[in-house]
Amino acid sequence: NNGSYQGVGLAIPVNLAKWVGGPLVTNGRVQRGYLGVQIGPLSREMAAKLGVKDRKGVLVNDVVAGTPAAEAGVEELDVITAFDGQSVDGPRTLQEVVEKSDFDKPHRITVLRDGRKSDLEIAVRPLPDRVTDAGPPRRPAGELNAETYYSQALGLEVRAKEAGAYEGFEGVIVDRVDEGGIADQAGLGPTMLIRKVGREPVTTIGEFAAAVEKESLAAGIAISVRTARGNSVLLLQKRD
Repeated sequence: NNGSYQGVGLAIPVNLAKWVGGPLVTNGRVQRGYLGVQIGPLSREMAAKLGVKDRKGVLVNDVVAGTPAAEAGVEELDVITAFDGQSVDGPRTLQEVVEKSDFDKPHRITVLRDGRKSDLEIAVRPLPDRVTDAGPPRRPAGELNAETYYSQALGLEVRAKEAGAYEGFEGVIVDRVDEGGIADQAGLGPTMLIRKVGREPVTTIGEFAAAVEKESLAAGIAISVRTARGNSVLLLQKRD
């Protein structure tokens, strides 16, 4: 209405245009590379927990079975710091370099695992056309009295996973969280699936209870969860 359009940019970076234009002319489509991981940024608390001093890198929240990352030996809670020698500062950096990588040659991925650096050889493949997902379950009416486990220290109650919920994944379901408790502060909520405590998979209430008891809230407990949006890792830690 005022005739001013300051701040609106419609330009495409020339390098991006060159990369997209070539495959479009040759094949009629653009194939992006993928590793088969779900990643996220490093919080200050998670970086301290995993021994990452400068918070540079991306946290591996999940590794999909049968993908390049799984075949290369990438694991959940790894921190990817470099790809083919190029430093990875955050999720977007890794996505940009991987999606443009060649499919017909090996690449080198650098990860930090338990504070130790290692290089893995990985073969990038084209991104599949369809990616499946499993959303949060609704508790069946017949299981309203299912056995639960409650941790007062965490402010968290979990129950066994119902048949048909989160197909293809194992774990325990978050039944409820105490408002303002440690689990609530970390972002845990009802119907989330807890898959791992640290690097230890949990498939039953008993396994979850035993795994939590071996961890320290002062040092922080890394919890791998699945929601409708995919997998992520949350840090449960007692605050001063």
